[in-house]
Amino acid sequence: MAEHQEPTAAVGTDLPLCGIRILDVASFIAAPVAATVLGDYGADVVKVEPVIDGDPNRLISAISPGYPKCSVNYPWHLDSRAKRSLAIDLKNVAARVAFDRLIASADVLITNYPAASRKRLRLTYEDVANVNPRLIYASFTGYGETGPMPIRWGLTPTLISRARAFTMARATMGPRRVSACPRRAIVPPLSPSRPAS
Repeated sequence: MAEHQEPTAAVGTDLPLCGIRILDVASFIAAPVAATVLGDYGADVVKVEPVIDGDPNRLISAISPGYPKCSVNYPWHLDSRAKRSLAIDLKNVAARVAFDRLIASADVLITNYPAASRKRLRLTYEDVANVNPRLIYASFTGYGETGPMPIRWGLTPTLISRARAFTMARATMGPRRVSACPRRAIVPPLSPSRPAS
């Protein structure tokens, strides 16, 4: 009787997220980077992009004055490493059927689209949970899911501008206590002559 032999493992199959499928339905940086990190740990990441132009991050080094000019879009390569990419028109009924098959086979869906866009594209938790109730849904928003701001994109320049405005307002109004915690003495860092307690 022949002995059962385990199949030879492919490179990277010993990583902790091997066998997990992630749908990266996001653009620019924060949410796609989260999917990239999951891919670094072995997950199968499928990047779903709009049909015509794809993820706007594909052009980031050309359109952003903050990046050095180069023939290679390093930010895109960094954020999209080890991902398979698929262009799907989520507004097209036939394409949506294919997308729903992807959702049914996925373990996690990551998105950073604003609430109104997710609703229009049927990407809300309720929409995708109807296709795959076991799906983990991760929504990255700059302003949360409720309240007056979830319709806005939470892109880094916007958030930095808002933070600067807050800092400038704080500087003109003086410091405000925002914590209920009592003030604590600042503990100097450990030095070689001062042992840890």
